[in-house]
Amino acid sequence: GIAQERVESLRRAERDVRFYLAPVVVDGVIYFRVLAGPAADSASAAALLDRLVSQGHKSDADAWSIRPTRWAYHLGDFDTRDAAERRGAELVEHGIPTYAVEIPYTRGPSRYRLYAGAYEGPAQAEVMAQLLRSAGISATLVRRSGRPAS
Repeated sequence: GIAQERVESLRRAERDVRFYLAPVVVDGVIYFRVLAGPAADSASAAALLDRLVSQGHKSDADAWSIRPTRWAYHLGDFDTRDAAERRGAELVEHGIPTYAVEIPYTRGPSRYRLYAGAYEGPAQAEVMAQLLRSAGISATLVRRSGRPAS
């Protein structure tokens, strides 16, 4: 609850930045990491981090702050951002934190992909897998693609 409230507060404060949660286990305890992005590259990630620190949303730019979180659970593709976010809101009611990214196409309009979690590797993603199973939701762990939904 506290982490979700923090995400909602950050989303209101920084409307053009995407914030989301990724539950992980550290020393046997489940933590809900608040993440921002995704960023296109390390330079964009560093600029985003600097912005969050300068705006007072993050206390400092520690060594952990920029992580290559390439893995996430794919929860579906939608024609509009609103449709993806509506489905995401339904899943939050089941305890599944989600976020949408834009998938641009060279022909035709973009689509919007709904993800849960963001992980450096499949082993970290097991907590989210358990949350999804408990909620009766089928999802596949995939290499994440897309850009922040505009």
